[in-house]
Amino acid sequence: MKSQTTRVLLALSLALGLLAVARWRPNVTTSAVAPLVSQAAMAENSPIPITSVCGPVTEFQAATANSNGALTIGGVRLILAAGSSVGGFAVGANVCATFCFGPNGLVTNVIGGVTPNAGVKTTVCGIVSEWKPNQSVSIGGSRLLLQPWEPINGQHLIIPGLNICLSPVYNDIGRVAGSSTVTFAPGTLPILVPALVHGTKFGPNYTDGDEGVFRLPSPFVLNVQRPIPAGVSVTPTSSEYSWTPYNGLRHDNLMKFSSTTPNSVVRATTCGESLWDLFVQLETSGATDGDMVTLAVQNPDGSGVQVLAMFTIQQGSVVVSQIHPDVKLSTPNTVREGQVIPLAKLGAMLRSNTFILAFNMNSTRLNGCLQYFTEIKRAGGVGTTSVIHIAAVVKRMEQSTDRNSDAGDLETGAHGWFPTGLPCAVSCDGCLPPPPVQPLPGSLSGYVYCDNNNDGIRQDGSEVGIANVTVTLTGVDISGAVNKFTTTNAAGFYTFPNLMPGVYKITESQPVGLTDGLDTLGTIGGTLSNDMFSNIPLPALGKGENYNFGEICTTATPTPTPTPTPTPTPNTGKCDTVCWRATSYLLKNERTWPNGTVIAMGYNFNNPIAVQNNSGVIRNILNGGMSAGQRMNREFVTAQMSMLMAGGPGSPVVFNVFWSPLRCSQAQFAPVTLSNGMVLSPDSLLDTLNSETIDAIRDNRSQDFDALALVWAQVNGRCGIF
Repeated sequence: MKSQTTRVLLALSLALGLLAVARWRPNVTTSAVAPLVSQAAMAENSPIPITSVCGPVTEFQAATANSNGALTIGGVRLILAAGSSVGGFAVGANVCATFCFGPNGLVTNVIGGVTPNAGVKTTVCGIVSEWKPNQSVSIGGSRLLLQPWEPINGQHLIIPGLNICLSPVYNDIGRVAGSSTVTFAPGTLPILVPALVHGTKFGPNYTDGDEGVFRLPSPFVLNVQRPIPAGVSVTPTSSEYSWTPYNGLRHDNLMKFSSTTPNSVVRATTCGESLWDLFVQLETSGATDGDMVTLAVQNPDGSGVQVLAMFTIQQGSVVVSQIHPDVKLSTPNTVREGQVIPLAKLGAMLRSNTFILAFNMNSTRLNGCLQYFTEIKRAGGVGTTSVIHIAAVVKRMEQSTDRNSDAGDLETGAHGWFPTGLPCAVSCDGCLPPPPVQPLPGSLSGYVYCDNNNDGIRQDGSEVGIANVTVTLTGVDISGAVNKFTTTNAAGFYTFPNLMPGVYKITESQPVGLTDGLDTLGTIGGTLSNDMFSNIPLPALGKGENYNFGEICTTATPTPTPTPTPTPTPNTGKCDTVCWRATSYLLKNERTWPNGTVIAMGYNFNNPIAVQNNSGVIRNILNGGMSAGQRMNREFVTAQMSMLMAGGPGSPVVFNVFWSPLRCSQAQFAPVTLSNGMVLSPDSLLDTLNSETIDAIRDNRSQDFDALALVWAQVNGRCGIF
């Protein structure tokens, strides 16, 4: 249990944090209400959640091209949109169906067809899209009338945004009676977060007083993605260590959203409620270095993702990898991007202080109906990373009766008024057009080998491969021009992994001293010409194999000579290097660090780390521990800093070094084979080592981190330690 002194300090720190929030946003109540009126129309265009209904069919009239139809199933009456082809229903049948709705609330189609109701019981399942106590409840696009003043069994689960199943029992006037039952929908894992709203608290004489914050009866709801991934859980957490950001009072019944499966990503998303502020804690245990937590918002259709804050677990601390420009982050002291925040030990776990995310209410980027989501990305270690949502301050739109109400704060019992209208329609599980297909990488590979009988067919075992032959890949993918090089390994094998869909050309540099043989086109086609395969159509996830170059070997030990011809042409006539500094040098000479960006595992790969603005992050990496990932990061960042000191990627010196063998930088090591078959040796180009390291980071190939750290360590420190 925490000591009384610790409790007082925590309450004081939260109070200071609230002062910071207030300074970020003056006139909170006015700002919270006024902008939302203009957003009401936007909510009308949100996708309507689907509804699954099981029950007897008592009415069915198919729609025609020019007129609507009607269907009553399980006591729910649905209007079928003109032109829709909804069918398969017969009056008297007891069936199940899942319905899609257009923006006008009419049924447009049925998902998965009509099936028999095996359970016989009548049920209506879906996201609660509207809840009017004692009047009606809308589940997805279906609206059911309630019998006033007859509470339903499990009625506390009727919360906008929650995925439920209602088993209705109708009275003689067709209303849902109190003997009905509500349960969580199957396969649902909700996170219920205490919801707060800005309003005005009454003064001593019951007149409008100062701005107040009220806790709402219904929580802020997040739904974990379905199907629920392995290793994901939502469990109660101790309220002893989780305090409400307002008034220093503790919230009970907090939930911890956790993920344990290595190399996985899981997301929990809200369905309708938009935010003003958010209060979260991060918790970790086990081997979680490199785990990332992202807090973000998006449009209801999943587009337009904006990262509010991104955190990375590193060595018992949290690195703040990214902060939205319109969000102020504090703990309660203001936190800057790149800052390292130590975690406190809590039994077998480590937990952060409360992170306070305060939105700029004048922001045009964060205004409107935006869904919030939390994403946990696990790295390769065996451990658990969790997010605890302590409270959410939600957007609300004032109704005409709000100032006549006498609303009570659930936390303090204080009275006043607050906006009650939801600004956004609930939009989870809507029937949206399919999202654009995300391109997935493929690969091209083959062999350079001794074709003994010159028949163009490679015989395993009897026709040996030729090592160290340079193979060039050019072409155009979905992002633009591609120009890559590699060399064959000891078995004569070469590969170009992680290629985006496109059209490619593979060219062999003819080994010196050998007679050109027959080449063989690979598995996905293209055009064959001498020492070249062109017009190779690589699709998403395509795997082009056996693009083989045959040679007639006149000596027992062929001696190929790499002669790459890239565009622009690299300087292959020299053996170039730069001043490769040691990690210890960089740590002792921080004032001389160069400008530029570096890439490291566990940080935002798509937004490389700026050295000057993230010195704490760089220092943390250079002081890293002894895990394979930490060693690779340390050595790779050290090398990148040396290249920045030599002028960076745009300088001729660094360009020439990229196209020089590693032996030019005095690297001496036994050849190492990576998990993708690539062999690195002192004769490999620095470009190959750099590309393989970036690919290993992108694909989280933890099995290669040791080998890559070893090779980079051979390069670093050649220019002196001090």
